Amino acid sequence: MIIVGIDPSLTHTGLCRLTDGKILNEKKDLLAIKSKAVGDSIANRLPRMFEIRRQILNFCLAEPVSLFSIEGYAFRANGRVFDLGEFGGLIREELLALNIPIVEVGPTRLKKFITGQGNCDKALVMKEVERIYKFKTDDDNLSDAFAIAIYAWSYHCLSNNIKIKLNSYQKKVLSEDFLK
Repeated sequence: MIIVGIDPSLTHTGLCRLTDGKILNEKKDLLAIKSKAVGDSIANRLPRMFEIRRQILNFCLAEPVSLFSIEGYAFRANGRVFDLGEFGGLIREELLALNIPIVEVGPTRLKKFITGQGNCDKALVMKEVERIYKFKTDDDNLSDAFAIAIYAWSYHCLSNNIKIKLNSYQKKVLSEDFLK
């Protein structure tokens, strides 16, 4: 089973492809997309969003994906929230059109799944991803994309009676998120 985890951002999107819960080839299965704004007008914003979307889709369609997992919106975020919402809508529209299931996990739930704390910083998430899953990177967006994909993989395993090692807070988060 191939799962793609997506940490969407207008400045630094992280993508991670897991095959049966593992990264098989870091050069092929990880992608960081960096982008800088060139202006505030619609003529500047949308082409940038379209280019990031194109790169995300190329990555996602390089292998036969079974499940997408994407980080949900940070509802307490500051800054360019309308741009982020617009961008998030573009990405979700494309993913839905592929008719492949999508799991969405909010930032707080993802942090709680990885660390046991919903209000921790990215450094702790990276540290725990490395400790628990032996995935080391200096890019917090790739670490988040990996965590997003692992969240979906763990959900898939639990819902299909596939043996997987989870700690107590991971089981609790998944049961709260999917057995409502």
